[in-house]
Amino acid sequence: MGVWFTKGSLSLHSFTDADWAGYPIDWRCTSGWCIYLGHHLISWSAKKQPTVSRSSTEAEYVSAIHLASNPVFSARTKRIEVDYHFTRELVQHGFLQIQFVSSANQLADIFTKPLSTARHVFLRDKLTVCSPPFSLREAKDSN
Repeated sequence: MGVWFTKGSLSLHSFTDADWAGYPIDWRCTSGWCIYLGHHLISWSAKKQPTVSRSSTEAEYVSAIHLASNPVFSARTKRIEVDYHFTRELVQHGFLQIQFVSSANQLADIFTKPLSTARHVFLRDKLTVCSPPFSLREAKDSN
């Protein structure tokens, strides 16, 4: 399996998700994201967060649409205010556009939660991960 590139658009977009308190042993979240250049996956990550998030908003702080565009912070989110402030400035200046993505279209789900085989294959295909159009193995000698 691999990611194959062709010429196309140079627009940059990403998907991000987190499963709030998804690991019941230590209640930490799994975060996942993927970044596309045009229709091509160029970067991705899936990892357990190093600290316990106290809310789903905190767990999904990268994609928290309301907080990214709202200048009011509660005391619970003050420690991540710098990240939001930076993101908010990018949104206000038009350099970054944040949009809600429904669960049905959330490509980052593949990085954050267990999925049925059908859903996994569907999301894997959306990530443009596919079998190579050629073989990397040398042809066996027929002699």
